[in-house]
Amino acid sequence: MDITVEAGAEAQIQHLFAYCCKDPIPNNRPVISPRFGLVMRGIAPNWTDLNGKWAVPGTTYGQDILRIYDDLTKFAATYKPNNKDETAMNNPQPKTVQAIIGGTKYILDGKPINEDTLVYDGTAYLPAAVIFRLMGASAVWDSKTNTTTVTTKK
Repeated sequence: MDITVEAGAEAQIQHLFAYCCKDPIPNNRPVISPRFGLVMRGIAPNWTDLNGKWAVPGTTYGQDILRIYDDLTKFAATYKPNNKDETAMNNPQPKTVQAIIGGTKYILDGKPINEDTLVYDGTAYLPAAVIFRLMGASAVWDSKTNTTTVTTKK
């Protein structure tokens, strides 16, 4: 079987199905969940019965699933698809964000690093080339192949 997003989702659903009931998998689907046979079948017929079984300790796991389901149901009831949505899904466009350059200090082995950093959404970023240089390596960017080649000193 190919490892795909769809197969992964089906394996998760099968695993939940094993917890839910003792019935065979519907429509003669092959068992693809590697954990299907490890579950005590039918011990969680309700979402809240998964508490402490699916995600340990997971004391509110079932309630969390129901809350997410409720949120999705409310969203689906108010969602009005249009051509823009379909276009955006099939042709993702780059996103413009605001970021701050500088303002973050780094100290390596007691010495300050005087490099500009980019801060976005609470996370500071240093360019990979700077990190490699600080590690004693060199980095060369090839724009034709979108590849950085890193060479360490041995």
